[in-house]
Amino acid sequence: WFEKYNIPVSNLILTQDSKGKLAKKLGIDLFIEDAPHHIQAIQNEGIMVAIMKTNYNKDLKLDNTFFANNWYDIYNKVEELWGSYQY
Repeated sequence: WFEKYNIPVSNLILTQDSKGKLAKKLGIDLFIEDAPHHIQAIQNEGIMVAIMKTNYNKDLKLDNTFFANNWYDIYNKVEELWGSYQY
């Protein structure tokens, strides 16, 4: 899927453990998530969260987060914060 849409990925991790603690351990700068309980846990670890906007999370108001309606919103925010990605 990532390849189909030309999204570079160096690592993809799927887990049922605490995403917040794992993200902090891995030194992740930006986490993309939609589940409110995971968003809160990740944000509590001081990690920025891109919230994929849905009906069940649209009313969240947390520091260090931003809503995205699609992958282009995330791409644009990453460019705004960190500049262009060089392949």
